[in-house]
Amino acid sequence: MSEQQQSEESCEYFKIVTINGEASKSSIRKVHLSLTINDVVNEIDETVVLLKCYAEGHVAVDSSINFHVLKDFGCRTVTVHVKSIHETDKEPKKGSSSIFDVLMKASRTYEYFPQLRTPNNKKDELFNHIVAWMKENKWGFTSQQASSFGKHVVSSLTEALWFLDPFWDRFKSRGIDVPKPLIPMTGYRDLKNQKKKIPKLSCEDLKSNCETISELLLIPWINAESNKKFKDIIEELVSQISKYITFLNGMNERAKNNHEKTEPVRDFKDNWELKTISSHGGGTSNPDYSAIEKVIQEAPFYEVIDLINFEPIDKELRRSWIKNLAVASTINLFTYRYGNYLGNINIVWKIPSEEKNRNPATIARNITLIKEEVLKFSTRRMRKDFIDRYSQKCKIQPVILRNIFNFLTDFEPPTTNQKETVMDERFLRFLLEADDPEVIFDLRKHNGRPNDPQFEPFWEALDKLLQGKSAVHERRQNDLQYLPFAMSVEDLREQVMEKLPPGSSAPSVSWIRLNFHPKNPYLKSAIHYTGKFNLKYSVQQRLLRIQHMDSNYCRQQFSLLKSFAVKWKDFSIFQSLDDKAIVPVGNPEQPVSTGVRSHHGAIVANENRVVALDHDFHVAGIVPSVYFAVSIPESIHDSFYRGSVHVTVKDKVFEPSSPLRHSAETVKIVRNYFSEDDVNCQFPIVIRYTDGGPDHRTTFKSVQMSCLLEFIALDLDMLVAARTAPAQSYHNPAERVMSTLNLGLQNVALERKKMRAEFEMQAKSLNSLQAIRNAAERNGGLKTAFLESMEYPLSIVRQRFGKLKWTGEKINVHEGASEEELSELSRLLQVIDPLVNFEDQKTWNSSELQKFIENHCRKRHYMFQIKKCTSDQCAYCILCPPRIPVDDFKNLHFVPDPVLENDTFLDFEKIYGTNTEEVARPSAQRTPEKSERDKKFKSILVATKVRAFITCRECGKRRVVYSSAKLPPAELRSIGRVEEELIYICGDPLFHAGRYHDTILGKPWFLMTFVFTVVTPKSLKQMIFVS
Repeated sequence: MSEQQQSEESCEYFKIVTINGEASKSSIRKVHLSLTINDVVNEIDETVVLLKCYAEGHVAVDSSINFHVLKDFGCRTVTVHVKSIHETDKEPKKGSSSIFDVLMKASRTYEYFPQLRTPNNKKDELFNHIVAWMKENKWGFTSQQASSFGKHVVSSLTEALWFLDPFWDRFKSRGIDVPKPLIPMTGYRDLKNQKKKIPKLSCEDLKSNCETISELLLIPWINAESNKKFKDIIEELVSQISKYITFLNGMNERAKNNHEKTEPVRDFKDNWELKTISSHGGGTSNPDYSAIEKVIQEAPFYEVIDLINFEPIDKELRRSWIKNLAVASTINLFTYRYGNYLGNINIVWKIPSEEKNRNPATIARNITLIKEEVLKFSTRRMRKDFIDRYSQKCKIQPVILRNIFNFLTDFEPPTTNQKETVMDERFLRFLLEADDPEVIFDLRKHNGRPNDPQFEPFWEALDKLLQGKSAVHERRQNDLQYLPFAMSVEDLREQVMEKLPPGSSAPSVSWIRLNFHPKNPYLKSAIHYTGKFNLKYSVQQRLLRIQHMDSNYCRQQFSLLKSFAVKWKDFSIFQSLDDKAIVPVGNPEQPVSTGVRSHHGAIVANENRVVALDHDFHVAGIVPSVYFAVSIPESIHDSFYRGSVHVTVKDKVFEPSSPLRHSAETVKIVRNYFSEDDVNCQFPIVIRYTDGGPDHRTTFKSVQMSCLLEFIALDLDMLVAARTAPAQSYHNPAERVMSTLNLGLQNVALERKKMRAEFEMQAKSLNSLQAIRNAAERNGGLKTAFLESMEYPLSIVRQRFGKLKWTGEKINVHEGASEEELSELSRLLQVIDPLVNFEDQKTWNSSELQKFIENHCRKRHYMFQIKKCTSDQCAYCILCPPRIPVDDFKNLHFVPDPVLENDTFLDFEKIYGTNTEEVARPSAQRTPEKSERDKKFKSILVATKVRAFITCRECGKRRVVYSSAKLPPAELRSIGRVEEELIYICGDPLFHAGRYHDTILGKPWFLMTFVFTVVTPKSLKQMIFVS
């Protein structure tokens, strides 16, 4: 089926009309689209010379044109004029050959091969190896074929062998070997030496690869007699891969059926075996069994001994070891088969040599004990049925239901995905680490404690106080509270006493506290609390998050971004960037605390104290910028919080964060850690996710230009820069790193070193960043001296960050980008247009640069993307062609926008590769379209030119009055009279009649922007706008 589909995609039917003198002949032929007209004519008749070619009978075409070009133009008929080569012409006389004959003979010579690649990586070396191998065996092409489908043949075989390279050991274990002629072409993609994880081999990927190879068998060139050996090798390779595909399909089908079973796949009924192994009769013992033999001899009869510590680790050796097991004593060998990768368990016990002395009851007891210890596994269907039955009624979290199911059934917990496994382990750890194994959940029985009647008025007054506080709380609709109504138990006691008559009795503070709810009901101390009043101690948690209308939209966009990263995992690097809060640095001899809340005490000498200034005023500071290189998982449901962390530590005053600086630092890190040639990124696709701050907001031109600089500097095929919705930075994976960096800053106070006296004197009066930067421009020595004084705290922070670890790997610390690096990077825009200057934003509007952005970029509110093209008219992409293989690059598309259908976002697979718009973005739906008049007067419709307000008499909403200059008193009085008379309505002119009637223009109210033009006596240029 796959070969048939491939044939339909790569071959088409054409009508070939051959005219030889006055004779003509036509035929319908199935032609491979990569062939040229000359190739097809030679296949029809090699004894003719091609003279002229016509498409559709009248359009002259070149004989070297490919048939896929004819298909694109809708041509289905090809007419060729030929001339026969007579026998007398085959041996022309000396000197009689024309240049035309020489060229035609060369075009039929199969001695040409695709051009070798520059060996930039192992895949290029494999491509060149295959070309050399084909040259050695003389499987060549014509001069026209070599650069067309000849290159396609070699590239397809290269891609196939590159994909299969890491899996040949796995194939060999199933009796599937690589064809012998292709053995030298293996080993190029050695992931073990690269310390990379071997990816999972899916049936779909293997099938797609097999279809790519099968396509080669459909090319007419391969059927030539000289290429028969090459065809046999390809057929053998396809046959071997097809065997493994059949095996995988069978395994997948069996696993699917096992998951749907309502009873365990294997149980203790028929998956065990017990056999008796007699002693070797005092003969020579095998040294492989000396250890187990010694243990068996010393053990009493019927004592169970597990062989797991004595068996060889290798599977084949272990099978032979069990099969030939023989010791000096007679033993029972019990074997239970788990199946799959778990293998078998083998247990022995010594028994008497004579059968009449053996005790069957003891043997049966051993089997029963083993049965109780054997691991039991449920199917997914069994667990799903249990969870579905109780989750609807009980409203219990799935993690608790899974634990209950495993506890009741004694089954081992199956692993569905990594996230679920981690959650199950965390819950089990909580149960094991509880303070009291006999945790008391219901504490209401302690409410029967005898009460002293003299305290009843106090308890009643306290109850009324609590009811009153609950009733008037302005956010009673949820469980959030922002201001505790009592600062302490003592304060609560005094509040109640104020409501009682003087001299009333009151319980002690500790007695009142024990009538609260316990803070943690799982601790042993909870048994002392009665829970009579719905009160407890609580610490303020900074967990409130501001919601934004685009939150769900951006969350779905992040999901699409992760799906894109997983799809292109082999070609991509996923970056998460963010700046940590500025670390304050005090003046000399005035150390300022970093402001990080301490979670534990610092380790210091016994006689020392950890101190800092009692205020946090500072000008100097340190900016840590986090670059988190995420290890892209196999599934979007797995963790995106694993990878390597890089932190750039720089000065706040003279090295502030900016889009250009971020790009320079990112390029520097990528070239040092993710590049094979220290220039280009080894991954041609870069995916970036940030929190959308001023230096990362993708709608800013400076950010877009900086992304373009990275795109050029790292020779990327595609760059995707996305950001979170406003106030949703907690979605950014780099945010997780900040708490780890805080560990290096707690209990730390920093100060800069002293500068020379004249610089310190000058800096003493500079109390703002702008002031010190302006002073540095006038005095260049101040900047150098200040940076030198900041080197000491910078080195301390770098050293402390360098000791931290993220998921077991040390955090990499770097210095900030230098001015030379920034300047060098900014000049790369001149690759597109030599007249563009990054520092001069006016030059960003150059026609060449805007044309490049229009053809290669996609701009969205929360995402900016750049991708190379395959146009022959693009100078940049011709100079720097895509590094992704051609067939893969055809399937590389922009990350789609979230698309809503029936109030549900569509999955990535349904919308990838389609043209999407951000119509589902809520903020876009609420943004009115700007009219031509809005665009004309956009310089006036800004917040800085608001002059007054006016209220609509119907909706009661205030509308803003804009003006290019301050309104004179006469105009203000006129607007005031309109408002007082209650005649203004949204959408109406501000003045219905009078001196300004003909000069005022209104707009429909639903656009929520109204424009009015007022010509005043003083100036005809002054304009008033109401929105």
